[in-house]
Amino acid sequence: MKKSILKILTLIFFTTCLSFASDNLFSHNYSKSLKTAQKEDKILMLMISQPGCPMCIYMKNNTLKDKNVTTYLRKYFQPVEVELGDKTYPEKFDTFVTPTFFFIDPKTQEAIEEPFRGGAKVPAFLELLKEYKEEKEEDKEYD
Repeated sequence: MKKSILKILTLIFFTTCLSFASDNLFSHNYSKSLKTAQKEDKILMLMISQPGCPMCIYMKNNTLKDKNVTTYLRKYFQPVEVELGDKTYPEKFDTFVTPTFFFIDPKTQEAIEEPFRGGAKVPAFLELLKEYKEEKEEDKEYD
């Protein structure tokens, strides 16, 4: 009996640690993240996911935990994750595919280019982030 309780407590501890590590990068409040992005002049990266989505799990447990990706995201983006259909984000960003990543100019509150749907390995996702950042910088030049 004591071994079972110890196993359960150990499992809860490690699950909590993994969850904290993943959530440390993402906010889960769209409005608050938008305000932070506006204040810090960062691109709002909206990740729409859903429980049990294999590619969402892959992205959270692999690509989005990579040191190079997290460093780049923290420097130029304000990441926010919401669940599909939770209605706390603008309807214009609704989707039927998860994960979907919208890259949003916080000043105009419009998407920069088309959203990215699905998952990617670290090099491809990092390149994608750089492309969205460059696109926003080009848009700034014409303002």
